[in-house]
Amino acid sequence: MKHYGDVNSIRGDEVEPVDIITFGSPCFPAGTLVLTDKGYTEIERIEVGMRVLTHKGRWRKITAAGSRQAETIVLKGNHYGLECTKNHPIYCSSESKIENKIRIEEEKSWIPAADMKGRLWGVPRKIEKTQMISPHYSGSRKQKPMPLMDGDFFYFVGRWLGDGWVRDGQRPGRPEGQCSGQIYLCDSYDKEDELRSIVEKVTSSYSVERCRTAIKFRFCGQVLCNWLTDNFGKYAGGKYIMPWVYTLPEEYRQAILDGLFDSDGYRPKENEWRVTTISKKLAEGLRILGEVQGYSTTVFRTVPCEYRMIEGRKVTQKPCYMVAFSRNASRPHLTDAAHAWYRVRSAEPTGEVKTVYNLTVEDDNSYVADGIVVHNCQNLSIAGKRAGLDGKQSSLFFQAIRIIKEMRCATDGRYPRFIVWENVPGAFSSNNGEDFRAVLEAVCSVKDGGIHVPGPP
Repeated sequence: MKHYGDVNSIRGDEVEPVDIITFGSPCFPAGTLVLTDKGYTEIERIEVGMRVLTHKGRWRKITAAGSRQAETIVLKGNHYGLECTKNHPIYCSSESKIENKIRIEEEKSWIPAADMKGRLWGVPRKIEKTQMISPHYSGSRKQKPMPLMDGDFFYFVGRWLGDGWVRDGQRPGRPEGQCSGQIYLCDSYDKEDELRSIVEKVTSSYSVERCRTAIKFRFCGQVLCNWLTDNFGKYAGGKYIMPWVYTLPEEYRQAILDGLFDSDGYRPKENEWRVTTISKKLAEGLRILGEVQGYSTTVFRTVPCEYRMIEGRKVTQKPCYMVAFSRNASRPHLTDAAHAWYRVRSAEPTGEVKTVYNLTVEDDNSYVADGIVVHNCQNLSIAGKRAGLDGKQSSLFFQAIRIIKEMRCATDGRYPRFIVWENVPGAFSSNNGEDFRAVLEAVCSVKDGGIHVPGPP
């Protein structure tokens, strides 16, 4: 099957006539992370009204969400694999070479996933500011106040993201809702003095526990404990980066990364760092933080066997993510004001049919999926409000209708003889049925522009 590239640039009167034209919603499988103003969220958990980051670096509301069954492909580049349907449009940039330097072109396009091999996809670097979840106090005079949020504090946050945890459960024997607020930071024995210096910049009261394989510093602070879990999650697989971090002053952003590099990271060579985590949300969040800071980034994933014996104990293993950060002058980091651009190395079918999900986004019709900028599906929400199908439309549905009309005009109405539209559930009820009425009227207009389809009762 031939793919013609950006659907917006296809002319129905210029392509070879065919008997059947099919079109539908491009989508992503469950587990794909979408960047919202509250952090990364699985696409199957996205709801109408949530705000997502668009290709213009701003937050816009979700106006529709749905799912269907479809075959998928996997794209790989500076990412272990973006899985989607083959027709999903990916934000793509062209490049040119001037005096042996590669330059990103200003004009961008939306290219079907199946055609992305060898092309450049975008990772966001420009992000509209959002609000941090502020510390909250109970009113008790015994509560310790938050530490000063300076460079030392955010370095501590980075260390905690890498090698820290909390105990914030219900305190035994205390009234319901009275929880612990214990914060832990650990490392190897040779880092004891280093950890002590870090902790003492946050609190003056702490304890030290020497275990068989590591040293742990523990201190109490209900306000700080809640703030950490509200803004960065908890547990090894449940940590994340909130979007407000991306708009911190540059020195604070770097302090968080430095803390991570010094805790859960290592340095394979000069000007390169690698951080490992079992939290996909943290890995994807760190990748964008790195891009904002001017690093080139790559995300790897390792899927181990389900179980492993460690010191006689059966341990469950989870996929492990590694984020590589580089400031290597010998490797060009292709960027413009809003995005970093990386080449897609492969686009391979999975051979699987899965439940896939998609979203419709107001104004910009785009969002960020697993760190990559993508287009949304056809925007049915505009159908009921349109001023005629010849008007300017961002909807992929209306682009398909345009192509069909152009082909029929060029072939005196002979081709195509059939059209098949596959859409997500909810098409019948969207906009109280008015959107589906507009869809039927648009399809009828291929044959006769004067046909009127009555609205729902």
